[in-house]
Amino acid sequence: MSAYQNTRTLRELDIASGAVKGSAFRAFKALLEQLGEGTDYHVLNPERDAALLEHLRSTGRIYPSSINVVLLEALAADKVAAAIASRRARQAPVSR
Repeated sequence: MSAYQNTRTLRELDIASGAVKGSAFRAFKALLEQLGEGTDYHVLNPERDAALLEHLRSTGRIYPSSINVVLLEALAADKVAAAIASRRARQAPVSR
């Protein structure tokens, strides 16, 4: 289970940024062409990674309904977090 201990989940990034569920996923999808699977991110699926997924679920690192899970390495997680912040800044109402 320690193979991915230094990764971040999309749920963790949603929570850390104060964003709604799905914000990190949308930011991740927008950055996908810049990221490499196996180096920047890892996709877990229930057939292959059932025990790890259950551990992540039981520790609250992923959403309870998550099936296929993306784990982000530090630099990719930083890019996703920055994309969320940028999107939120663009959507913020302008005060007058």
